[in-house]
Amino acid sequence: GVAHCFTGTAAELDDYLALGLSIGITGWFSDERRGAHLAELVARIPEQRLLLETDAPYLLPRDLRPRPKSRRNEPMYLPHIGAAVARVPLLRSAVGSLLAGLQALPSVVWVPIAALFLVAGGHDENAMYFVVVMGAFPSIAMGVMSSYDNIPPLTFRLARSLGAKGPQLYRHFIFSALLPGYVAGMKQAWAFSWRSLMAAELIIGSLAGAGLGTLLDNGRALLDLPEMFAAVLTILIVGIAVDDVIFLPVERALLRRRGLLAA
Repeated sequence: GVAHCFTGTAAELDDYLALGLSIGITGWFSDERRGAHLAELVARIPEQRLLLETDAPYLLPRDLRPRPKSRRNEPMYLPHIGAAVARVPLLRSAVGSLLAGLQALPSVVWVPIAALFLVAGGHDENAMYFVVVMGAFPSIAMGVMSSYDNIPPLTFRLARSLGAKGPQLYRHFIFSALLPGYVAGMKQAWAFSWRSLMAAELIIGSLAGAGLGTLLDNGRALLDLPEMFAAVLTILIVGIAVDDVIFLPVERALLRRRGLLAA
């Protein structure tokens, strides 16, 4: 079982752990008014019992900057919680090991699980989304945490000298320093996600009846070599196009902004 959205006391944490429950940590962790005590408690949670969750659409992190126009929380804000987690050394070590294991885990292993629990219930698209997210999230989170570890100490000293703290510290210093690693993690996550999607479509798409993976599988079943090569070529073109059209301009803009690339 899972103790969803844990915000309790040390005694409550001990009771949950004694019951064998996993502990879910959400954006409440970054709430300076009500979640400050969690920084001490999460370090006591065993690595295999710790879960990061968004509780979307609720519990939007209070220190998220710039502030979203909508109060609706989204799964895309989970890296923000990961950045907050990175400030707790013991938790950082536990979560880092777990994420490294998830990143090394072939994403195709999630396909049978998704097929069993989601496709069987008629949620074919949700099953593929699940496989893609499980393939992408570890790379993004590892990128954020690695970037935080590599922020120069001078950045924090400069922030303190300028009086930056709280949301200003994150917005103008930490998030800016994390951005290159976040983009690199997104780029790697895209590669994992694209592979995961093709694997999911090869297995789940055969049931859903759509997708490039299904086209490839149909070519195999019909011994249609041109159709198979057409599917592989399309997959390759989409991968190259996304890298050149989306990630390459963003990377160049970041390098240019930091004076590492001529304007």
